[in-house]
Amino acid sequence: MDKSKLIMIVGAVFIVIALALSTVSVVMMSSLLKQVKGDKEAVEEEGEVKTVPLSQSIYYDLENPIVAVIKSKESGVTMNKSIEIGFRLDSKNKKAEDIMVLLESSQSLIRDRIGKLIEKKTVEDFEKPNFTVTLQSEILNMVSKEMDTDAIVEVYFKNNLGTSR
Repeated sequence: MDKSKLIMIVGAVFIVIALALSTVSVVMMSSLLKQVKGDKEAVEEEGEVKTVPLSQSIYYDLENPIVAVIKSKESGVTMNKSIEIGFRLDSKNKKAEDIMVLLESSQSLIRDRIGKLIEKKTVEDFEKPNFTVTLQSEILNMVSKEMDTDAIVEVYFKNNLGTSR
């Protein structure tokens, strides 16, 4: 066999191997990109507010308002806040009825946890723009985590929080 033919055969084998490895790499990369894109979409979905039509909602209101003592960082003044809280649940969620029962049986614990969360706030916090939305979100996250559910889609205040001034 000629050296030139041998070199061409070896070169052709290397080219075939390179093409095979390139194909495998492309397949693996596209698979990884799909996984990353899927994770990104899952993260985006987590950050989004779940939109549930009112017609698909069931409601649960805590029987008694939560009373919290709020202190001022600046003046040392304290004020009492009485907050009436309700929860909106997705009736299409399979866990919704169970969560309603759990909300009813855990009312005291829920009120205690929410009260502690509110008492960490200051008078100045209550005066910030969008504080109500922030507090609703914090309560929703805490209660959803405590109950290990995504059936609760909204926390609402039955009374106006207002400001201290």
